Amino acid sequence: MAFDILPMTESDLSAFLSIQHAAFTTGLASLLFSGSPTPTHTASLLSKYTTAFHDPNTYFLKAVDTATGEIAAAAKWIIYRHPRSEEDVDRAWRDKRTVEELKEDDPDRDRRNIEAERAFMVYLADARRDTMGTQPHYLLNILITHPTHYRRGAGAALLRWGIERADQDGLPVYLEASEMGKPLYARWGFEEIKETVFDLTKYGGEGVERNTVMVRPAGAQKPAENGVLN
Repeated sequence: MAFDILPMTESDLSAFLSIQHAAFTTGLASLLFSGSPTPTHTASLLSKYTTAFHDPNTYFLKAVDTATGEIAAAAKWIIYRHPRSEEDVDRAWRDKRTVEELKEDDPDRDRRNIEAERAFMVYLADARRDTMGTQPHYLLNILITHPTHYRRGAGAALLRWGIERADQDGLPVYLEASEMGKPLYARWGFEEIKETVFDLTKYGGEGVERNTVMVRPAGAQKPAENGVLN
């Protein structure tokens, strides 16, 4: 299958959200908000992504199926090309750990799982600060593929986009990997740093979920151009 990797436009952000909702149907991500997304919830997420879209260090990309024109997958890359100050890192850490509390007039108050939100956001904030600190790097913030396009190479194409540029800049790449994504990342030279196990029964789910911090050193291995890609 062939995909064009293109910058997303602001009008594509709704499609980004749709793919995200379709992709996050299991595990901790599925417990953050129960049921189908409401207009209020969608508007809140769209507002956050719109703000991020205009950040000069953030890149929203889409993998477009050349045969159908459909957006098969999407990614959000954040590029820190220069060292950040301790103050900037700490500010980002505090902001990431902050979960908006429920309000009496919140129409979605019965759907939000605050404890799950807090556990997930604290994990992300701590992992990113403790692993990368102030050093320059590429952050794969989100990589999502619509379930109808799994294992067709769309996600790998979006991954390649960032890795090739990180190698050109001589910078490492950081991400948090699900169990499903780990094999793909390992083939691209990512190394496991730390695994965290979430007990989903604490948040109304079943079983456990493993998430792994992974870092790819600049210039690490890459699959052959004709290799099998997820």
